Amino acid sequence: MTASAFSSVLIDPPLVLVCPDRRSKTVPLLPMSGVFTMNVLASDQDTLSSRFAAAGDVRFEGLVCSTGKTGAPRLPGALAALDCRTVSLHAAGDHVICVGEGMDADVSARGAPLAYYEGGYHPLEAGAREECF
Repeated sequence: MTASAFSSVLIDPPLVLVCPDRRSKTVPLLPMSGVFTMNVLASDQDTLSSRFAAAGDVRFEGLVCSTGKTGAPRLPGALAALDCRTVSLHAAGDHVICVGEGMDADVSARGAPLAYYEGGYHPLEAGAREECF
């Protein structure tokens, strides 16, 4: 799935939160699997982000993913991946607040991350902040 909100919560233990739409078919898998990976996509991966935001069952079709410590998929070309253990889920309107504990991290590439803001994708590069925000 593609999540519109992701944030650090705590450094020790390393906790993060992600806020997926509660209607996502992936949300019920979070407590079932007990793990997830946050993939930070590069600025040129907007098509991949849209693919995982759309409904359907072909999200992983044709992708060669790796896995980290949790076994959850790491997307090809992502700037970074954070493997997490699901700690808690909280209903929050039309979204769910999922808190995860970081178990493993990989920063495998350098580049500008992809950001979604005001209905569109924007690269976060030097000087782009004023244009996007």
